[in-house]
Amino acid sequence: MEQLKAFIEKAMSDDSLMAKLDKSGKADAPNEEIIALAAQHGFTITKEEIEAMKSQSFSSCKNCNIGEEDLVNITGGTYMTKNRWDPNVCPKLTRTRYECVGFLMQAFCDHYRLISPSGNRHYSGDYVADGAFTSNNWIHECDMGAFKYKGTHKGAPK
Repeated sequence: MEQLKAFIEKAMSDDSLMAKLDKSGKADAPNEEIIALAAQHGFTITKEEIEAMKSQSFSSCKNCNIGEEDLVNITGGTYMTKNRWDPNVCPKLTRTRYECVGFLMQAFCDHYRLISPSGNRHYSGDYVADGAFTSNNWIHECDMGAFKYKGTHKGAPK
């Protein structure tokens, strides 16, 4: 899991690599493509690690040796943020999309906000630890005005 974390951190500081990940992510590329891209940059990651990160649940990651309680520690306690605002794409968004959360939901846009069912406002870099993940009452909003709606914690509209 450390290699995946390091790969994501590298992508956050390397615009060219992030562009490749964004292209792969938007196309819902197979895990093998992501694994190959990571290998080109000197990182060894597994399909299980990618799937675990995608699902935000490590219970299915047999080779990760990490538990649910360690989720918050994957990226040092917070998700990483980056200005992902694209004036050609974002104003047309009506809900949370890849552009808002980035590769494996780890590269959140600085403008994306999430308000839990208990009313706590989470900025894009906050680890979401409160509220019922099964609730449809999470409020998703873009500070740039692209959208504001209620839905699941993953972004599906109510």
